[in-house]
Amino acid sequence: MKFYGDANLQQNELQNAVLSTLTSFPIDAKAGQIAFVRSVVYICVSATPPAVWVPLTQEITAYTHVQTTPSITWGITHNLNTADVHVQVYNTSNQVILADEVTITSPTACVVELNVAQAGKAVVLAGHFVGNPKPSYAYTHLQTVASTSWTIPHGLGYNPIVRVFIGTAEVQPATITHPDVNTTIVTFTGAQTGYARLL
Repeated sequence: MKFYGDANLQQNELQNAVLSTLTSFPIDAKAGQIAFVRSVVYICVSATPPAVWVPLTQEITAYTHVQTTPSITWGITHNLNTADVHVQVYNTSNQVILADEVTITSPTACVVELNVAQAGKAVVLAGHFVGNPKPSYAYTHLQTVASTSWTIPHGLGYNPIVRVFIGTAEVQPATITHPDVNTTIVTFTGAQTGYARLL
């Protein structure tokens, strides 16, 4: 018998087990087999072709911000495209520290306030926090200059589904057009700032 890590065969205990990271599902699956595919753990419930894989976890996406200059205010641009994030702060000794305040300033950024100026890092996590997996967006366009027409050079190679947000509200623009498979134009009756998410 081969195994890696610690095993306690008298107590039926496997410790420090690690699942191999896979990019696709195993071809010769067996019922009860577990696979870690693209950051999600699955279990095979039926091996009869085609095998049926059921997710046991949801994807968690993370961004690590490194703060090299000691400061009481850390501005973090994480680009995770959601306001439902968890922020864990560490000092330079990799000890967890409690922030005085974490403010979500947009779907792509937040600000961490500390009571003492220090350097370190912050890990921003997004994913399965509110009962549903994090939406997967192919491209996000941020419009900071007010305009009645937003030209979005997404480069996706297809005509995407477009969701438009003004502040925290999802809105329906006047028109959404795709002059080609790499560009989308969103128009409004009045000049607007906000962001668009393309699926």
